[in-house]
Amino acid sequence: MLVFAMPRNIEWYRPVMTRQMLRVVVPCSLIVLTAALMIGAGVLYREGTASVLFVSAGTVFAIIGPGLAAWGVLKFLKHDVYLTVRTDGVLFHDSAGHDTVITWSQLDGAAAPDEGTLELAIEDRDTLVVHERFIGIANADLAARISAIQRKALLGVPLL
Repeated sequence: MLVFAMPRNIEWYRPVMTRQMLRVVVPCSLIVLTAALMIGAGVLYREGTASVLFVSAGTVFAIIGPGLAAWGVLKFLKHDVYLTVRTDGVLFHDSAGHDTVITWSQLDGAAAPDEGTLELAIEDRDTLVVHERFIGIANADLAARISAIQRKALLGVPLL
């Protein structure tokens, strides 16, 4: 009976999404704040058409703000990019849904020429260039970490 070992994840990295989150959270927060101020102004006037207009407009803004926030969060969550260091090599999943698996024997080296770029040199193929910064680790440290794990894997040292 043949038993094939499935590759196991050692480390998993997602890109930094702070800018995308701020582009959603700040405008939507301002819309909700405007809604609260408009409803408050409508309650303060208490009579006349101005009160009805302020409360109505504030209610519309109170619905639009969270709705836009939900739409914006879904939009940047569709950016499903990750890098996984596995027992058999490195897997990069891009936003188009394509997986690139580089086995340890195919990997010629990992480098980070600048803060926002990670380069994985692949034997007999073009270098995989990843234009992302990852959460919790600088790209230079990630490149060093990938190289260290590759050395252990090629020497047969247990990775888990």
